[in-house]
Amino acid sequence: MGKNDYIPARDSEFQNFSNNFAKQATEHQADLFLTVEQTAKLTTSSTDFDAKYDAHLLAQNAAEA
Repeated sequence: MGKNDYIPARDSEFQNFSNNFAKQATEHQADLFLTVEQTAKLTTSSTDFDAKYDAHLLAQNAAEA
């Protein structure tokens, strides 16, 4: 991700972006008027993406081997 580019272009960039977004949303929950349920859903979704992306990379590496 470029210095001034806040929109991730690749899946690997999205993984970092979503983790950071969920973390920042949780830390600034009151300022952003978010509920605990909303931030929990962000964190869960980010974690789910991480697991699926990692599984994808493993499958891709196995297929290339």
